[in-house]
Amino acid sequence: MSEAKNNVKKGEFIELKYTGYTNGEPFDSNIEEDLKKIDKEGKVKRTIVCVGEKMVVVGLDKAIEGKEIGKEYRINLKPKEAFGERRRELVRILPLSVFSEKKINPRQGGVYVFDDAVARVIAISGGRVTTDFNSPLSGKEIEYKFVIENKVEDVKDKAEALFEFFLRFVP
Repeated sequence: MSEAKNNVKKGEFIELKYTGYTNGEPFDSNIEEDLKKIDKEGKVKRTIVCVGEKMVVVGLDKAIEGKEIGKEYRINLKPKEAFGERRRELVRILPLSVFSEKKINPRQGGVYVFDDAVARVIAISGGRVTTDFNSPLSGKEIEYKFVIENKVEDVKDKAEALFEFFLRFVP
């Protein structure tokens, strides 16, 4: 009976340690040794999520529910459960003036932010810029290893996690 108490339920806040992989290479992590493989200067950041509220990719969110605290898990996700399939309609041709207005000099392969959407420049031809708004991870199978460190009960920690998720900063 006490073992079930150690499993997390939807709506609970947890501290999550994880590494995401694509093609066997890490692309995101809050585990120091894995993060150093991605970014030698990267700083580990505490990750608190509310289970079942899509604060992480859908497949990982579903996988967390019911899992035991302190145990390591590995899951594989199809694109639909991770960052989605690549969508043709997210590849757009924009006039160069859109970049000029934002004081951006686009270059092929460059990644830019437009109204909270990340876009990668595929090609520049004359006054037109072919831009891809798909996530770089869309269409890819993803693997996660994760450990639920603990349940988070502190109201301040919960509030900060929500501010960080919804507003991208903590006031």
